[in-house]
Amino acid sequence: MEIKLRKYKQVFILDLVGEFDLYSTADLIKAVDVLRKKDIRWFVINMSNITFIDSSGVGVLIKLNTDAKVRDERFIISGMKE
Repeated sequence: MEIKLRKYKQVFILDLVGEFDLYSTADLIKAVDVLRKKDIRWFVINMSNITFIDSSGVGVLIKLNTDAKVRDERFIISGMKE
């Protein structure tokens, strides 16, 4: 999976491209941790270019969402497909 970072106003958007599975979940966690260390509190995970997601990918999204609520961050998942 590839992660492309872009910014729109005060919101950082992480565009995910490819397969989001057990082997790539650590990459997303690391990318979000980098944003958090910079005290960035608004971010979007764009899933529109994900071709496959397994249960570990779903689990990471749930964990990141739960962590965001605890940290009072604005966390949005967009572009999900059926």
